[in-house]
Amino acid sequence: MKFFCVLLLALLANRVEAEVLELAGGSSYCYAAPGARYEWREAGIVPLEGLFSYYSGAQRPLLPALRVPARTDSGSVADCLAALPEKLDALEAELLDTDAAEDAEGAPILEAQGFLLQRETSRELWCLLLGLESDLAPGAYTLRLEGSRGERRFLLLAPFEVEERSFGFEALNLTKQLGGLLTEDLERRREEAVRLRELLISFRPQAVFHEGGFISPLRESIPTAFYGDRREYRFADGGKSASIHNGIDLAAPAGTEVLACGAGRVVLAAERLVSGRSVVIEHLPGVYSLYFHLQEIRVREGEEVGQGRVLGTVGSSGLATGAHLHWELRVSGAAVNPEFYLDHALIDKSAISSIMEEISTRERR
Repeated sequence: MKFFCVLLLALLANRVEAEVLELAGGSSYCYAAPGARYEWREAGIVPLEGLFSYYSGAQRPLLPALRVPARTDSGSVADCLAALPEKLDALEAELLDTDAAEDAEGAPILEAQGFLLQRETSRELWCLLLGLESDLAPGAYTLRLEGSRGERRFLLLAPFEVEERSFGFEALNLTKQLGGLLTEDLERRREEAVRLRELLISFRPQAVFHEGGFISPLRESIPTAFYGDRREYRFADGGKSASIHNGIDLAAPAGTEVLACGAGRVVLAAERLVSGRSVVIEHLPGVYSLYFHLQEIRVREGEEVGQGRVLGTVGSSGLATGAHLHWELRVSGAAVNPEFYLDHALIDKSAISSIMEEISTRERR
């Protein structure tokens, strides 16, 4: 039978108490930050809520300063920051059903990886962006954030609420020709969908091109469909098909220049069956903007572009009932509302300043 005991560690600098849990005969430990909740079970300690850090021997706990959101709505992004007075190897997050957070076998609903954003001498700042799809059910969840360096790791379990949000409805009557794009040539559609999906879930930690806000991809346009619209395709033979609109449709005359909403790298510039002539740009690790139904493409795959660069022109290629641009944003694979970032930065600079100051203050104590 394993031996467990609990030691109280007084954090004199903060005048609060934390717990150091001796896990296995004095060889491994778990630091439980003030306010952390946990249970002892036969298999060991089960964290329930708060910050925990696991280490062994003469090591010290891995203790970050953290900024994580407590709530947001579907179609948004949960942005997390972790600052440490030392280097980190990896940062990962999962969104769990609250009940599954206490079950090691509970499958995550969503997952994301973090990336190094800043390094100052021995201090590091990591960022993690977790996209929430528009159809994510509102309610209570648990955000699980884990960082590691070698054998040491920290774990944060925090309550997270997804707030309810309403979306519009749109019915589209398709001609026989347009309807055929959804019902015929299934093998090509499948191959293109697989390639795009693999691209949008790919993650390159070094791909930090744009941290600020976006500009509109069209200088002038009229919105004709919105993010999260619940759609019903009505076919010429009377059949119907339901879908969710993952982006924003902006109507403009054919030939209107389409601009890069932010700096990045072109990872796709090709003609596709449903989305027509399409361009995809990587802005941050796991963050991509998409531009569909173009008349003309003016960039190449692998090319780096600045914000405002002309990517092509508005058209009606693919499944389009008229000249318009479909503009979409994907974060950790999830389609989120791109309009939010017309007024907000991808990464909050004020939060960066406060979390780095917190680490500096700790080091001075």
